[in-house]
Amino acid sequence: MQINFFMDDRDEADFLAFVSLRERARIIPYAWTEWKIPMTLALAETDSFRWSTWLFDDNGSNPLEATFIPQQGYYVVEEMRSAVVQFSRSARRDFDISEGRLWVSGYRLNQNNEYLSQDPDLKAWYESLAQWIRRRYCKTTSFYWVGPGALECVQRGHRLVTHLGAESALLGLDRIKIKPAASRKASRG
Repeated sequence: MQINFFMDDRDEADFLAFVSLRERARIIPYAWTEWKIPMTLALAETDSFRWSTWLFDDNGSNPLEATFIPQQGYYVVEEMRSAVVQFSRSARRDFDISEGRLWVSGYRLNQNNEYLSQDPDLKAWYESLAQWIRRRYCKTTSFYWVGPGALECVQRGHRLVTHLGAESALLGLDRIKIKPAASRKASRG
């Protein structure tokens, strides 16, 4: 399950404020060097992996596993063995805003390497996060949602790109009529 979006700093702050409403929600960096898994309520702004993080509900019963990568000298979350939502942030540089995404696997692996359906609570949490985006952001195509702050940036001349360093803005985005979230029908279930 996945939703792709474009966020500016304000959009990201608003989204994280919503995440923090879940009392036990924590942010886990993509990689870390100490044995203990670092859990925080804030995003890293300086490390080389700051654009990719994990959202975790630290309720005491959700699985969370990490693996040490000796060649790299750091630990990473085992996403197929953990109840986590990937939060890949929209990177911003100069006048470019790259896409970000929320992603969660529909399956997880148990100790015997058997695929099991992902926990219903994790799926419900992911869906609440994705629904928050759908209700507040503008839809451009079937793949992309643009936050209100990012939309203001576009109106001031910024480009929405699939990745930083892209030669051109998203194909055809300049020709797409973006409807503000408030003008869409609110009849979604």
